[in-house]
Amino acid sequence: METILDDLRQHQELMDKEVNACSAVEAREAKAMRESLKRSRVGSLDQLDKDQKQQTAMQMQGFLTWLRLDDSDQIFLFESRAKIGEAHPDTVNWILNKDKVSSWLGSTPDTPFLCLQGIAGTGKCVMVARLASSLDESKTSIVARHFCSYTHDSSTQYDQILKSLLAQFAQHSADLVAHIHEEYVGKKQTTGQALERIVELAVDLLSGPGQHGIRILLDGLDECPLDKQRSLLRLLPRLADTGSNCKALVSTRETSRFSARLQNSVLSLAGEKDSLNEAITTYARRRLSHPTMRDKLGQLHISENETRTIAFQIRQRADGTTASLLSPVFPSRVFLTLIHCVTGMFLWATLVLNYLAANLFTSRHEFLEAVETLPQELEALYVQSSNPCPYLINCQLSRGLTTDWEQLGLQLRETALAESIQLGRSLCPAPENALRLDCFRQTPTSKS
Repeated sequence: METILDDLRQHQELMDKEVNACSAVEAREAKAMRESLKRSRVGSLDQLDKDQKQQTAMQMQGFLTWLRLDDSDQIFLFESRAKIGEAHPDTVNWILNKDKVSSWLGSTPDTPFLCLQGIAGTGKCVMVARLASSLDESKTSIVARHFCSYTHDSSTQYDQILKSLLAQFAQHSADLVAHIHEEYVGKKQTTGQALERIVELAVDLLSGPGQHGIRILLDGLDECPLDKQRSLLRLLPRLADTGSNCKALVSTRETSRFSARLQNSVLSLAGEKDSLNEAITTYARRRLSHPTMRDKLGQLHISENETRTIAFQIRQRADGTTASLLSPVFPSRVFLTLIHCVTGMFLWATLVLNYLAANLFTSRHEFLEAVETLPQELEALYVQSSNPCPYLINCQLSRGLTTDWEQLGLQLRETALAESIQLGRSLCPAPENALRLDCFRQTPTSKS
């Protein structure tokens, strides 16, 4: 009996082992099957995603071909301005803390439209670039920016502005690209009306519930033709007033054509004199403290206290404290207008500092006297001729310029002196938009 029971126990153990072995094999097979299905599903999803990306890329290429947009100008204009703000953050970051700007940057519906207004040379384009960079860094909004400049004619054309905004919107929505490709590419022309409709559609799609929202920045509105300025002033506030999370900002010299409602959205740099003066002083001190400049000042036996005084004098010149400097140079009426116009003018300070950095001085007196001298580039802007109303003035920089800040000056075709020449309009009427200054154009220099 014991033998029989032992046989039964052994047989049971053998059966258990066989069952366990079968279960292990089945488990391994089941696991392998699940992993195979998972790999197959992942592979299918990856392939589907790859196919969708390829399709979107093809549609995007077709869309850009249809737009016929060359964005190289915009890349250059933005990067040259952003580079200045990065090199001298203390001179521009103050704008981020202004109440109207903070409200515009915020996610609340307050301040849907904002205009940054100031005379030429006060650094508006650098401020707009800094705002765009700040929004890019925060990644809280879809940012579409455009810089208008007389130095790049296409940048001031209305259809090119709309195309530039659309191309930036399209980068954030495959659905938008697919819709444009299906409804417009190869079927309709890129007319102003068609582009406006697509821009409005893009804003609705990208700034709806659950979306990050949109921030549109347009620099240099005044550099566009007057009829296009009106079109932009109709379109941008309308986009910002749709109730969606879309806000628009423009910078301009002139706001007299703004409606009464839009006038309430203006942030005038004329009211930010203290901030501008502090920024110009900081900029001047930083330029004067550069190692090369420090060596030059040391060789001329100019002390630290005198260096601070020089920075203050440069700020005074940029702030319009130039009566003793300019009265012998300009006719009285032009002179009085010029004094009013150069307040807070970064470009003025830049040209003075460029002169000090680029030239050799044989004596301490010669250097200190140069600080009191009108920069030749600005003097050249006013050309006395037999015609009392000089509508077209051309000038080029004669000296090599070396720092990032000159890149701003080289892009400006209008400086504060343009304002002074405008009083010729009241003396001798000219065709609209006839007054254009082709100044501060960069002259290629050969390198040895």
